[in-house]
Amino acid sequence: MSFPSGQFRSIAVGEDVLVPLAAADAGGAPRWRLPGTTASPVRYLGYSPQSGLGRIIAARRAQDPRPLACETVFTSHLAAALLSMARDGNGIAWLPQSLVEQDVKDGRLARAGDESFDTKLEIRLFRPHARQSRAAEALWQSVSRA
Repeated sequence: MSFPSGQFRSIAVGEDVLVPLAAADAGGAPRWRLPGTTASPVRYLGYSPQSGLGRIIAARRAQDPRPLACETVFTSHLAAALLSMARDGNGIAWLPQSLVEQDVKDGRLARAGDESFDTKLEIRLFRPHARQSRAAEALWQSVSRA
């Protein structure tokens, strides 16, 4: 996302990785695999274009020289909705690793592509340069010290 220069400051508060995942079959393999083919495209569970994660995935896919044969079957701006659809076997979704760790450990979800399909994220907190409310300033100071 782009903010007008000079009007905002930010601080990194975390990192995550978007990982392509699909429901696991009885043997632990993903039901869907990237990159898919034109004869057999993978079912894609995507973020809506208005969502931040949707814009990140779209930009990442546009830069990837590998053709991905995907058929979009569902969109949502919520990772939780895509997670539910992926668990139910409806296709592949790029999901935050922090959200799906237990599903992967428990064998409900499996990697649908190797690590070259991962998208690293830096999580940042933004604020205007102008002074904010007392509560907002206290939050900023607390996060800045951490």
